[in-house]
Amino acid sequence: MEARHGDDRTAQKILERGLKCVSKRQGQALILSTFGSLLARRKEFALAKQFFGEALGLNEADPLTHYHFAVDCLLPEGDEEEACQHLHQALELGLRKESDRRRIQRALEQHCKKQL
Repeated sequence: MEARHGDDRTAQKILERGLKCVSKRQGQALILSTFGSLLARRKEFALAKQFFGEALGLNEADPLTHYHFAVDCLLPEGDEEEACQHLHQALELGLRKESDRRRIQRALEQHCKKQL
């Protein structure tokens, strides 16, 4: 929420504290993914990729991590091919919310037309 309001530094401090407190792999994966999105918004793509890689290493079956990696990091960096792979993976993993499925489908249609 802090990052959405433009306070990246506070968001980063909260995420750092969260990583120290959360012991479950899925919880850590969510924090790492969120951290990756924050770094990507700052155009720190190499570091963002590391955080997304760690998140996927902890929970490869999270479709939203694949989605955010693609949309927040890979597409802005210009890596459309890998982004499309992650978007397809996100869709294949299945989503609990129909709104998430539609959001991923729109990203696929917008960025991955030649791969559909």
